[in-house]
Amino acid sequence: MSEIVKCIFCLMERKGTVEHIFPDSLGGLLTIDEVCKSCNDQLGSKVDQALVNHELMQLARFTKKIKGKTGKIPNPIGVGRLKDGGDIVHNRVNKNGDPDSLYIVPRQVEEDDGKTLKFSVDVTDKKKLPQMVNKALLRRGKQAMSEEEIFSKIQNGIVDQPEITIEMSFDLILYK
Repeated sequence: MSEIVKCIFCLMERKGTVEHIFPDSLGGLLTIDEVCKSCNDQLGSKVDQALVNHELMQLARFTKKIKGKTGKIPNPIGVGRLKDGGDIVHNRVNKNGDPDSLYIVPRQVEEDDGKTLKFSVDVTDKKKLPQMVNKALLRRGKQAMSEEEIFSKIQNGIVDQPEITIEMSFDLILYK
């Protein structure tokens, strides 16, 4: 037997469980079977989980397209903002981690004059716009509008190559 110091639980158990030296969700293939179930569970929940879920590891897994145990690639750049409008944008990727689509989260803004409401919606949510507008109008004690009235006031603002700002922060002490 190698000179591995075992815990009290390891001394009581006859057979060790398989422990990945580097978590398998990070592509780790090297394993040992000298770790008791209790220690393996502790390593998994305290060390492996913190490492695998760390922002730098998720970014590395995303760029190298390393799938986790669930078969998914993390998307650390999933939420951002349009540079000019400030709308929240979801950067969707497919199951292989390749860019799939952008989705603008619905938003309403009341202008400084207190009389004007502006709505931003993704083109896939265009049908929901009348409901959103009328709900906002009714909350303000205003009369609801017909779908035709609402759609006549739409100003399509399609951005061919949108610039998106994504904020990321990394806890380097936890990572270390």
